[in-house]
This record gives sequence, C-alpha cells and structure tokens, in this order.
Amino acid sequence: KSVELLKSKLPPYNVASLSLKIGEMALDNVDKMICSVQKIKENRSKLYLEIKNLGYQTYESKGNFIFFKGRDDKNIYEILLKKGIKIRYFEYGLRVTVGNKIENDKFIYALKEIKR
Repeated sequence: KSVELLKSKLPPYNVASLSLKIGEMALDNVDKMICSVQKIKENRSKLYLEIKNLGYQTYESKGNFIFFKGRDDKNIYEILLKKGIKIRYFEYGLRVTVGNKIENDKFIYALKEIKR
C-alpha cells in the first residue's frame, strides 16, 4: 500500500530534482529567458552566415548549434581542439554550439586561419 501511495505522488515520468528546480527558475524569469532565447537566435544567424561565407556546407538549425561540413572535418576538429575550441566531430560533419559574441568570434577567427 505504501508503495502505491508513493507512486501516486510522483510525476508520470522521472525528472531529476535539479531539472525541476531549473524549470521553476525559468518560469520565475520568463522575460529574462525570452531575451536569452532571442540573443541565441541572433547569434545563431550571424554564426551560420559566417561559416557559410567561409565556404563550408552549412545546415540551418532551430537549435543552439550549427552543423557544417568541410573538406577535412577530422583535421578541422583537431586544429580547433588544439586552440582550445571544442566542437563535436562526426564522421559526416562538424557541429558547433552557438555561443556569445566573443566565443563565436574566436571560433570564426580560428576557422579563417584554417582556411588560409
């Protein structure tokens, strides 16, 4: 009986307490969250165009990352990693997370150096 009572008090799916707290904080700061989302969208658009203008094959995204392909993705990944820039490498391309202006500028500067 006590197990059934406990189950009836739990959400229908498992959510970590930290995730619940972050969700509560987001709901308490909706205006701030909307502003952050808008900034990410702006930075994503600028970053997408910069990568595309460097000649990489880019794919539009609705998330906080951009997927792109170059001629030697593994080499690009390794060079960026040595420069302290972490992106994701996949056998079929690269994925960069949209950062703030300074982070994005550092990433684009490094990509330009690789293209030289």
